[in-house]
Amino acid sequence: MMQLEVVHEGATPAELEAALRAAMAVFAAADVDPMAAWGALAMEEDWDDRGFPEDAGLTPTEQRAVEVFSEAQVAACEVLNCPPGRPAMLSFREE
Repeated sequence: MMQLEVVHEGATPAELEAALRAAMAVFAAADVDPMAAWGALAMEEDWDDRGFPEDAGLTPTEQRAVEVFSEAQVAACEVLNCPPGRPAMLSFREE
């Protein structure tokens, strides 16, 4: 099973847990599954790597999921007071 986690060098376990709660609250409020958002983000990166061809893009649902993923990452960064250029990262780990 995959579990969402927040990664940020120097943060304590308690800080990372608080950041994870903030990120999960964003996903819950938007009714977006974090794993689906992560998958949509990967699709967007692939689309970018291919030069954004017009015949292949994200659906509105996928685009919204990418936006929510970004919003969740911002929420985690706000909790951790991330300095510029050192954002917290949302990732998945296998349990």
